[in-house]
Amino acid sequence: MTSTEHGEEGGRVDGVVNIPLVDDRLALRLSAGHREEGGWVDNIQTGEENINTVERDNARAQVLFAPSMNTSVILGVTYQSEDRGAPSRYMTALPAYQTMGTFAESSESDTTLYTFTVEHDFGGASLISATNYLDRESENAFALNLSAGLRGLLGATSGTPVATTDSFGLVAPGENERFTQEFRLSSNGQSQIDWLVGAFYEDSTNSIGEAFDLSQAPSQAAITGADFYTSNSTTEIEQIAAFGELTFHLTDRLSATAGARVFNVTEDVIATADGALNGGPTSETFSAEEDSHTLKFALEYQLADGHLFYAQAAEGFRNGGGNSALPATCNAELAAAGYASAPTQYGSDSLWNYEVGSKNTLLNGRAIVNVALYRIEWDNMQSTVALGSCGQTFVANTGSAVTQGLEIAASFWVTDNLNLGFDITGIDAQLTGVGAGAPGQVDDPLPFAPNWSFNANAQYEREISNGMSVVARADVNYVGSRYTDFRSVARAQELDDYTTYGARIGLEADNWAIALFGTNLSDERIVTNIISTSSQISRPRTIGINLTTNF
Repeated sequence: MTSTEHGEEGGRVDGVVNIPLVDDRLALRLSAGHREEGGWVDNIQTGEENINTVERDNARAQVLFAPSMNTSVILGVTYQSEDRGAPSRYMTALPAYQTMGTFAESSESDTTLYTFTVEHDFGGASLISATNYLDRESENAFALNLSAGLRGLLGATSGTPVATTDSFGLVAPGENERFTQEFRLSSNGQSQIDWLVGAFYEDSTNSIGEAFDLSQAPSQAAITGADFYTSNSTTEIEQIAAFGELTFHLTDRLSATAGARVFNVTEDVIATADGALNGGPTSETFSAEEDSHTLKFALEYQLADGHLFYAQAAEGFRNGGGNSALPATCNAELAAAGYASAPTQYGSDSLWNYEVGSKNTLLNGRAIVNVALYRIEWDNMQSTVALGSCGQTFVANTGSAVTQGLEIAASFWVTDNLNLGFDITGIDAQLTGVGAGAPGQVDDPLPFAPNWSFNANAQYEREISNGMSVVARADVNYVGSRYTDFRSVARAQELDDYTTYGARIGLEADNWAIALFGTNLSDERIVTNIISTSSQISRPRTIGINLTTNF
């Protein structure tokens, strides 16, 4: 159970049961849960309180079948239903945690995941086959503040002037189906040369729709939202990939790894729209295809027992895609932005991550200290180019950025009962190149990237009677200031740094545990984003009790 400051109570119930059906051969695992996250934002215009409450239900079933000592088969199905209220944001001009509006915003989703995993040990190598199918349906409803021009067009379409008391929204239904299959064959790790090979296949369909919601606009009863505007975009993605990795154990302490992944991705998009705002029905189809590869190299050196040094370079990617055609009215702005025509497709990003570090166990295991330095070079960035008066956008591979960072994590057992830990992260993330028409300027910090953040914690454990212990923990977390967009962009806002405190104390026994906990104890108002006149916020101070039992 939980109680949130400025808001309401919440709670969570989870249960798991394991049922052996045939000794060492067949077993069933069932789990289910219900969770309510109490809201804390009030709509002072409608008088509704805690409009951002969230409810989740989940259930999972898994069957484990072991036909032999070397083979296991796991068949599973997971279901989750989520009903979110309005977004967790308040209007900047109002007191904290208050907003205004008459349109009821919401977000609902239902997700089902089917899994089928087979593992077999051949002795010298192991094979894993993982088959997954995801089916997700969602519907989001957002409030809209129509301009005077749109209100006039809406009234002309329905034949009735728009009433000042009407409220408007946008309904966005979505559906995602994704099938993946992966095969992975690897050596048993007992040779001078270890290896891994595999293949991956993906077939997914993602549909996103939009339509005006006039259900809360009584004066416009003569038409539907679809009459005014509706759209749908269906994207089909097919990916096939092969990958492999070799590790050479050059000495007992030194090893070198090299890996590669090659892939082909195709994307087909069908976009349709209709309604008075769209000027009638339209339809277009566009496609994109890319063949590419990623590489990985690594070195590990065991200087002594408990002291590992490593260096690695790894390449990453993000799928490209296609752009819809732009009307001729955009030609002048395209030329001004440096484009003869809008690209019909954009490729994957090119990213290299270079990292060196060490992992150390000291003082006979009483201390752990890990240090890492990294540099990420990001080229061919997928940037959205906006054409102002034309009102259109497209995506192009333009611009570059570099992120450099330091991470230090440590944990110390000061006594047999007291452990102290901390981790520090320092980041310097900046644009190093800006392409034609792309937002930002060279040396702009990347959005939402604080220069510094850290966490410190202390945990105390002590047995107070036979089989029962008291456990207490306290932690502090700091996140530095950061920008909501590239700093030179007019809409960019600087978000304040913040510090939060948490604590937990409880009793633990062999088959049960109970704890009192609190998060954001200082009730810090944490703004995570600012969009126009609204501020996105994190949960205020929350106090709760957690009870766990085994049987």
